[in-house]
Amino acid sequence: MTSKSHSFAFRQYRSFWIARFMSMLSQNSTSVAIGWQVFAIARADMSLKGAAAQLGTVGLVQSMPIAFLSLHAGVIADRHDRRFIVGICLAIQTGLVGTLALLGATGRISLADIFCECRSTGCRAGVLSTCNQRARPQLRS
Repeated sequence: MTSKSHSFAFRQYRSFWIARFMSMLSQNSTSVAIGWQVFAIARADMSLKGAAAQLGTVGLVQSMPIAFLSLHAGVIADRHDRRFIVGICLAIQTGLVGTLALLGATGRISLADIFCECRSTGCRAGVLSTCNQRARPQLRS
């Protein structure tokens, strides 16, 4: 196999892969932190079952926007520059995580704040995943 036939020989693909890897790493780390934070806050006021139910609600709140936005995200991805949309989605994710980190550091975080962030993350994920999938064929040297 020649060096030019390998996928990582293309700069655009390398950049896309590294950005995608870092995005997924941060997204998964955020999901773990949110789960831990929800359980800790809920456990202070609720029983074990109540706290577990709140943790399950996080998944529901994140998944619902994805289901509703998938078709609209396809239209957005087809009509606009996908790289720009992906950049906007990642900037939104950074802002949301930064807000949660600030609220957590000051001790002002509540379940309502976390559920609002999860809903926004679900909306962002619905658009981001569609744009990422449609951007792959455009990666050429």
